[in-house]
Amino acid sequence: MNLRDPFYLMSWSAHTTLDKGVLNSHSIWDNRRIIMTFVYRFGRTTGAQQQRRSGGAGDEQSRVGGGGQQ
Repeated sequence: MNLRDPFYLMSWSAHTTLDKGVLNSHSIWDNRRIIMTFVYRFGRTTGAQQQRRSGGAGDEQSRVGGGGQQ
């Protein structure tokens, strides 16, 4: 869960002095947000993680019987 700007603090102010006048500006906007994220993993959820495969070379060695040792 994520909470953004819970105290409504997002604002800006500006003060500009020109030759013919003064400009004061203040703005507040509603930026409050609550964000909830849900993550679900598909597949087997019990037991240890499945071991990573070593690749085609490892499979071939296991079929041959140890990688060419006689």
